[in-house]
Amino acid sequence: MSAATPQRQGTIALALSEKCVALLLERGTVKGVSSIDLAHAAGISLRTFHRYLGGKEDCVRPVLYAAIAAMGRALTARPASEPLNTALGAAFAAAASGRQLERTLRLIPLLTETPAMRAVWAQSLHDGEAALTPSIAERMGLGPASFPRAAVLATVVLALVRRALVDAVATGTDPAPVFAEYLTTLDGGPLAAPTPVPGPDEEYDI
Repeated sequence: MSAATPQRQGTIALALSEKCVALLLERGTVKGVSSIDLAHAAGISLRTFHRYLGGKEDCVRPVLYAAIAAMGRALTARPASEPLNTALGAAFAAAASGRQLERTLRLIPLLTETPAMRAVWAQSLHDGEAALTPSIAERMGLGPASFPRAAVLATVVLALVRRALVDAVATGTDPAPVFAEYLTTLDGGPLAAPTPVPGPDEEYDI
């Protein structure tokens, strides 16, 4: 039997992660939930659980990455004429809506419940930069050589996403307008300004 492709492995991991997250939300805590419990909820052996998801806390990573990837796809789909900050706000609102939003808001308290879960969330945001960076780079008109600029901006944007979600849960509000408000802290910077196109006689130091 041939090995599963990375894409197939990712699809399987996401399906298993969703089942594990469902159990965690049902329990309302990560404390007292074992890897065996999670494997049983996912309908797999403990060995398969570790193969696809890693440790207990790592079981949420595919779900978190998928949410960031959805925001990246939504950003790519926004009109090219739309300012980047407006497009980001709309992309977040589209990705964090409906059933996805309900699950995310219920999951946030669990992501901050223990040091291990906080570490996994932080790592997931770091890993998610790779999903968001190409979409940001495309909208900024940046080629592969300038991807570090887009990656820095992706880091900032995901930090605002995290803050908006935490604050929305704490106040019982919709995170989309909270995120949109936090984006305004970057007004006057790269989110608001159009990407300059150097003229033939202009030179820039890198």
